Amino acid sequence: MDKWLEALAAFGGFAAIGILIDLAMYNSEKAKLKAKLEDWWLRFTDVKWSNFGRKESELAVQILDRWAGPRLWSRKRWQFSVAVAAGTFALTFC
Repeated sequence: MDKWLEALAAFGGFAAIGILIDLAMYNSEKAKLKAKLEDWWLRFTDVKWSNFGRKESELAVQILDRWAGPRLWSRKRWQFSVAVAAGTFALTFC
């Protein structure tokens, strides 16, 4: 029973943090967040179990193209690759 009370307290704490974040947000920020959540909802409404992997990989490629550039041998892609490798090395070293 003690574990249940600890879990309930943790959820209550997360709810309190959510309430504080909601109160701290401006109405324009709330509208942007709502629009972003609706966009994600619409993206995943057509996803079924049969095409889940394909849709997930298409989204990953879109994000990678936005961050690292669409061309494989571009300078931006090399800089991104070096930065990711350096970050991974630093985390592994620490």
